[in-house]
Amino acid sequence: MLYVSPSKVARYFYHECERHLVFQSASKDTRERLDIPSVMFESNPVTAAIMEGGLMWEERVVTDMLSGQVLMGEGDGNRISDRKLTEKETLEALRNPLHRFIYQATFVLPESFYKRYGIDLSQVTLPSCHPDLIERLEVDGRTIFRIIDVKSSEALKISHKVQVVIYALMLNAILEEYKIDADVDLTHGGVWLYEQVEPEWFEMSFIFPHVEQFFSSTLTDVVEKQIDELAWHLDYRCEWCPFYDYCKEKAVESSHISLLPYLTRHGASFLREKGLPLSLPEMVSFIQDKENRKLLSKSTSFRNRLLRLPAQLQAITEGRLISYGSFSAEMPKGENIRIILTAQRDSLSGKLFAVALLRIGGEDLFGSRRDIFQAIAQSPEEADIISQNFIRHTYSVLMTIHEYNQRQTEWLEQKTVQTYVTDNYEWNNILGMLEEYLLVPEFAEMVLSLLFHFQCELLADSDDHPQDYFPFPVVVLTSVVSRLFALPAQVAYRLEDLSRYLRPESGEPFIYEPKDYLSFRLTNVMKSDLIHLVWNHQESDKLEWIQSELSRRLWAAESIIRGIRAQAKNENEESILFAWPQKFSFTTSLNLQYPVFSRLAFMARYESILGYLEVRNKRTKHRDEREDAGTTLCLTNIEENLFRLQNVSIAEEIQKGGSWLLSEDYFQGELAHNGFYDYKYKDKFFVPKNASLYYASIQNIWQDDYGWLVQLEITGDRKFTLDTGRSYTLNTRFTDWTTERVLKTIRSLDEEHHWCSHFLTAPASWASSLTSYSVNDSELEIMLEKSGFTSSQKEAFRHLTEQKLTLLWGPPGTGKTHFIAKALLLLIEQAKVSARPLKILVSAFSHAAIENCLLKLLSLRGKQEISIVKYGQNQTENAKGRIDEANDQVVKKLMASNDSCIIGATLYQTQKAFDKKFIRNEFDVVVLDEASQIRVPESLLAMSHVNTEGRLLIVGDHYQLPPIIKGKYTEVKENGSLYDSIFKMLVDLDLNKNYTKQLSDNFRMNETLCNYPASRIYGPAYTAFNQDIGSQQILLKAYGQRPEWIDHVLDPAYPLVLCVTENALEGQENVIEAGMVADLTYELRNHLEHSSGATFKDDEQGDQLFWQEGLFIISPHHAQIRAIRRKIEERGLRPPFFVGTVDKMQGQESQVAIISYGVADPELALQEGQFIYSMNRLNVAITRARSKTILFLSRQLLKPTLEILANESFAEGLHFMLQLEQYCQGDTVIHQYGDIEFSCYRKNSIIQP
Repeated sequence: MLYVSPSKVARYFYHECERHLVFQSASKDTRERLDIPSVMFESNPVTAAIMEGGLMWEERVVTDMLSGQVLMGEGDGNRISDRKLTEKETLEALRNPLHRFIYQATFVLPESFYKRYGIDLSQVTLPSCHPDLIERLEVDGRTIFRIIDVKSSEALKISHKVQVVIYALMLNAILEEYKIDADVDLTHGGVWLYEQVEPEWFEMSFIFPHVEQFFSSTLTDVVEKQIDELAWHLDYRCEWCPFYDYCKEKAVESSHISLLPYLTRHGASFLREKGLPLSLPEMVSFIQDKENRKLLSKSTSFRNRLLRLPAQLQAITEGRLISYGSFSAEMPKGENIRIILTAQRDSLSGKLFAVALLRIGGEDLFGSRRDIFQAIAQSPEEADIISQNFIRHTYSVLMTIHEYNQRQTEWLEQKTVQTYVTDNYEWNNILGMLEEYLLVPEFAEMVLSLLFHFQCELLADSDDHPQDYFPFPVVVLTSVVSRLFALPAQVAYRLEDLSRYLRPESGEPFIYEPKDYLSFRLTNVMKSDLIHLVWNHQESDKLEWIQSELSRRLWAAESIIRGIRAQAKNENEESILFAWPQKFSFTTSLNLQYPVFSRLAFMARYESILGYLEVRNKRTKHRDEREDAGTTLCLTNIEENLFRLQNVSIAEEIQKGGSWLLSEDYFQGELAHNGFYDYKYKDKFFVPKNASLYYASIQNIWQDDYGWLVQLEITGDRKFTLDTGRSYTLNTRFTDWTTERVLKTIRSLDEEHHWCSHFLTAPASWASSLTSYSVNDSELEIMLEKSGFTSSQKEAFRHLTEQKLTLLWGPPGTGKTHFIAKALLLLIEQAKVSARPLKILVSAFSHAAIENCLLKLLSLRGKQEISIVKYGQNQTENAKGRIDEANDQVVKKLMASNDSCIIGATLYQTQKAFDKKFIRNEFDVVVLDEASQIRVPESLLAMSHVNTEGRLLIVGDHYQLPPIIKGKYTEVKENGSLYDSIFKMLVDLDLNKNYTKQLSDNFRMNETLCNYPASRIYGPAYTAFNQDIGSQQILLKAYGQRPEWIDHVLDPAYPLVLCVTENALEGQENVIEAGMVADLTYELRNHLEHSSGATFKDDEQGDQLFWQEGLFIISPHHAQIRAIRRKIEERGLRPPFFVGTVDKMQGQESQVAIISYGVADPELALQEGQFIYSMNRLNVAITRARSKTILFLSRQLLKPTLEILANESFAEGLHFMLQLEQYCQGDTVIHQYGDIEFSCYRKNSIIQP
């Protein structure tokens, strides 16, 4: 018999463990019969304090915040929590509610509840339970009850939501059973969180399916299983399980796969579902087979570690450390002064209770070779004091080193410093402390100096920012170890494991021995039990225990550092470490006058740094991982600069151009490219003399009868010879030609007190009416009538004519490029009246956007004599030979002439021209196209060059692809989305739509495709421009018999088709879905008719036209793209195929778009949620086609796990995806494809042709 309560079910959803559910719910006789352990956690000061805090908070809510509004039972105890209504009193209160709230009602479930879910009462019972609060509402004459749970937690958790949903279901069953004339709110539930003035409400609809599946399926399955059949797995959540010791013992006895460090529950579940090995020795044998490894790669958990799995298994089965053969960009070979930090936080109060700093080295500065600083809060009130002392001491140590180095005239005499922490949580604690004191005047200068050195997103909200960058200021030891080594540790890498297996070459190792009252079993966090004995029970002797623990942790970390250096060697005993810290100095401030400029300068540099670190980290991975990802290209020299590509699986994804490092293919070559300091040379054309490598770019890549050939352009003094038949590697190089120019521009604007400082903080007040370009209203209306503009375009043009700032919001297919071109030509025509030439700049995120706009201008120019040029070389094939290319002198002449001109130039080229004085006069009109992809700092390179009486036309759509933002910044209230795109920032600040004008006529998509984004994003005015566009359908040539599912999907009468695979479990590569896409592609290639009414010719020219006009295939992952290409080629079609990511498709269109998400793994969906559930990406994908969109999704994505639901950043995109499913559900058929079923949802044509 199992006794299951709402709280136990909530804990099940936290642990996701069948064994935990049964063990905690089993009756006494069941426990004895099945030998279930009864060991529970012993009471400790923290759990006691948590329980007491919860009861006190509940009492405050009921007696103080809801005073006089709550019905309570009599109770016979001193505490309010003892006052429960009886079942009879509960039913009476529900029938005749007299109070707004009912406290601790008694729910006794009727038999109908059990019958509804098929629960056998002889096996499972839900005992009477007591929800904290039931609120009564009166809505339209009906009584509505809703559940509120009171929690002394500061954050809303999934387990809280689950508990509320269960109470709501129970209450609903009770009302139905006793025919009480009232309803339960099954849409929203509430959780009253700690110190909040009211409950936090949440939508219950997403939780209901999970809870109902638990009662109807999971619970029934669990009770029918034998003990040894129950699903279980060891991970970090087991720390809070009373049965952990039992499970750990069983895992060790059976060498269970759970012992593999950091194997996720999803990974373990995959093994169980597929019937794969669950013991370590069996897994060692299993992965020897290539096909078995391929099967494992379907699980994200195993795919992410597949190349490292053999070493991990070897380490744990043989009990010894194994090197992965990868490198570390952050771990230095040595330093003059080593600083190790730790900071421990109390999980209950959130206060830091212990901090410490160990310094090693610098005897000539400090008078001692080593020193330990420690501070422990003897009361909660002293938590602030120890934080302040820690800040002072850390600053003092670093300032002493800074001042010493400033006095040294010889560079070699200066000291290097490296700071370490053992684990990420310590660094997060320290950053939290610094953030807290950043705005405290007494500490602001010290904290700012520390943050300038350590550098993180916390500086985003500061008014001042650092001048320089210090690479890898803090090294996290657990991260370094995880990257370099497989340890013979079980479940997780703990401090004791690191100290035991990473022994230094010289000196005694310090072996950390954990103590139960100070150390957790699965994390490196220090327990706060002892500090609660100090704080709450005045056991001051425990302070010495904590002090000793801090010392032991610091010395263990110091030993681990030496151990890493001793063990980080290749098979020839050569060190694989290559980094050295810089000579230390506190970086100076930018000292900019305007905070907005300082923030933008910080963002520009910080984004550049993050980009550099990303490239460095990719380059230091294991060789096999790099080859698989295309970060490293393996080449064999054929002659001079011509090479044969060896890792051919990624050949089709290799782009021409790019920045690469060419090195010899041996260990020293690996060190050469890993040790190369990209950031220092990010915008340099020369190779440093001490670097044994070349710069390279890919001139061409093509396929011959023997494979793939790569032609390189190689730069650099002679470092080594290129010998025929010899192997070399090409590794990604970080370059950044823009950031330094952005920083220089920002400094200049700051010095000039430029109008941009006002514009960026208050664009509406800056965007005043124009005075110099006034136009007669009647003349304007005549011009508009002749323009051919739609009504929304006319409104936008009127605004452009009259105002300095126009933010043109152009949803997909609304003719943004056409409007820009026509509007600019009309502005020039207007200017002729006053004999004033207009100098116009057209800039954008990409060359393609600039050139598309210039081409459109040329096509509309007619007989107007206007110079339209591209500054620099044309990049797209369409533009070459059609758009005049202008060099520096031509641009200089055009800008000095008395004639109007339109110059297309990138952001970088524009500012470069001004810096070199080729352009001296500002522009009358500056156009920023694709502005929703331009970050605010970069926008200044062009935007700042409009004259004070000029116009800014900023064009974009913040619901399409955003700019690439690597950092996580806190938005600054007065600047809106300052750390996003210039378009997003401006649209967010324009609450009253003073300068934002939306285009609404769609010239691309039929009404069925247009209607969904209109309903969810763009509003009802966003419709097809006319009947012909709105009724577009694909035309298919008559053909013979083919599979029913293909007929169903390709039916022209259904422009939007959603195919949902029901029982697939795949990661980034979904071969079955790729096959379905290939089958559809084959049919479309042979039967789709283009605009002329004929099918595409069966030759290379026809192929090219088909992939240009007929079909796009979009997929988020390169692995799925490769799988689709393979499957299409297997169908007999000729490459190349237009299959790519959505990034390549924005701004383009075709008759048909097929979108293959591929992902059918909940773990991958969780890991990449912001990517997979991006509303912007899905919006772009489904708005590319004119006539038909076919979207493949897995049911795994449409029925997200509770972990995904818990992440609020996924919510917008998840809702967009789920509502798209609802939009398509007018016609649904289930088909079979191979071993899987898929549901085909079809939306019919809204406007018939």
